[in-house]
Amino acid sequence: MPGVYDIRQEVDENDDYWANSGMVTGIVTPNENGEKVAILGFTDNAQNLAVTISVPAKKGIYEMGLSDLEKYISITNTNTNNMGEDYTLLVSKTMSLNVKEIETSTGMFATVRHIKGSFNGVMVHIDSQTDMEYAHTVTGEFEINQFF
Repeated sequence: MPGVYDIRQEVDENDDYWANSGMVTGIVTPNENGEKVAILGFTDNAQNLAVTISVPAKKGIYEMGLSDLEKYISITNTNTNNMGEDYTLLVSKTMSLNVKEIETSTGMFATVRHIKGSFNGVMVHIDSQTDMEYAHTVTGEFEINQFF
């Protein structure tokens, strides 16, 4: 899936929202040490694409690797014809992610109200049959602006 991807949550009253639009979400959850972790989800139904970013819920530059469950980026094929099979396309291997701005709500069910940042580095596709890794250099920006 080479190319440039732009996932936006836009509602057009004339469109079938769930069939054609993207969805952008952000939640905040504590880790085992009580530190806040932001989990961001970007889904685009038209491209059959989902991107998940997990990062500490504070400004900073973070290094990501394959084995870190609190700091990662994954890109998944969401084609419904692939149900029950592993279609994770890419996972972060050696990535740098910069959270430039972040604002979260408070309370038991905290959300990301605003976050802006960028990332670059190497992501890999791991062939589930051979365990071979195929490296891809990626660069991107992300931003969420929620009203709640």
